[in-house]
Amino acid sequence: MRTLPVVMSLLPRLPSNRAIWAFLFALSLFSGPGAATAAGYPEKPVSIIVPFAVGTATDSIVRLLAKGLHAKLGVPFIVENRPGASGIIGTDRGARSKPDGYTLLAASGTTMSQNPWFFKKIPYNPATDLRPIARIGGFPLAVVVRQEAPWKTMAGFLDAARTTTKSFSYGTAYGMQTVCGELLKKNAKLDLISVPYKGTPQAITDLLGGQIDFMCAEFATSLNAIRGHQLRALAILTDKRSRYLPDVPTMKELGLNFVPEMHSWIGLLAPSGTPTQNIETISRAVLEVAAAPEFSSALDSIGFELATLNASDFGKFLKKDRAIWGEQIKQAGIAPQ
Repeated sequence: MRTLPVVMSLLPRLPSNRAIWAFLFALSLFSGPGAATAAGYPEKPVSIIVPFAVGTATDSIVRLLAKGLHAKLGVPFIVENRPGASGIIGTDRGARSKPDGYTLLAASGTTMSQNPWFFKKIPYNPATDLRPIARIGGFPLAVVVRQEAPWKTMAGFLDAARTTTKSFSYGTAYGMQTVCGELLKKNAKLDLISVPYKGTPQAITDLLGGQIDFMCAEFATSLNAIRGHQLRALAILTDKRSRYLPDVPTMKELGLNFVPEMHSWIGLLAPSGTPTQNIETISRAVLEVAAAPEFSSALDSIGFELATLNASDFGKFLKKDRAIWGEQIKQAGIAPQ
């Protein structure tokens, strides 16, 4: 069985862009702090623990959200980065925090749905130690090759990979990318070699340079290169086409149903025991901030797909997502560390 590459950064770094600063400026024009809730919560600054480094996709989007929540609820929302161990360190800190609504946790598929299967033991129980607040959305993944590659379609790529006398290589910087590559290898009966990287940007650099043949990359690091005709997207790993790349088919459209929907989703959680009223207050505010046109337009340049869920629906999604990833990781033959 395969083991998961050891990586320090699970999500890509986002470049600064004018759209993000335009969003922050628009929020600064809001007329004063938001109205207090009936119960007076929140009455003081709220911390949001991000279990990844400053500048990662999760960090950048949560900082946008924090600015919006400040404007909406009238108290500062302070981002606290606690990276390390595939997000386990920060997530455990969030789970162990005082359940009073003043410490929240940024969640991702890595920390909540995949780590329980990638590792033999983690210090938190994602099903019982944390309460869902809201899902914001996520970055779709795509199978990408360099623009100069001879394969113009997914079918052409698969045919070449099956008939070539050499092994094709794919880059992987974290678990979801590894699962994608291994499911392709197993179910499409391809001879593939996995090349591990510390981060997606390094893998894309080698892909552009021809050191590897393809990878499953999230839009946060691949979309600009696709738009700039440096990379070509052969297929999207979502159930429906992306509005960012409407001409690129989904794996499902192509009949490749053995690779499930894959996207790097982001949401907010709170420690178990946090009052339901506080959960509902933050959940409503998150959905309102995400619905603002300024928020959506600020994220367009990096390919973030808004797909909000309230606390109840997010909880149902988390349960289903964990089960799906457990099955897919098992099928991919990846052994827990």
